[in-house]
Amino acid sequence: MNLPAGTKDTVYTSPHYIGTLDFFGSARPGAEPLRREFDLVHPFVRLQQMQRWQPDTIRITFVPRALVQGRSVGKALGQRPQATIGRMSVVIQ
Repeated sequence: MNLPAGTKDTVYTSPHYIGTLDFFGSARPGAEPLRREFDLVHPFVRLQQMQRWQPDTIRITFVPRALVQGRSVGKALGQRPQATIGRMSVVIQ
């Protein structure tokens, strides 16, 4: 969340890290789309404490990972599309 411009990678210990998005589930025609939820409170608090929070912008960056650490993402994923994100929403409760 709100990864600094030009940053191409992040790790799970980063204050910008929200979580890991998996794609396991039904791909059958007519099946409900996969739905994933992430709690943004902890990244928000950390970024706010570090004075890196921009109150008028929430920017989400997807960082592809290989299945094995140290392996090339390009080799692991190939050049074909891997996923399509149909919709994202942020709900404040």
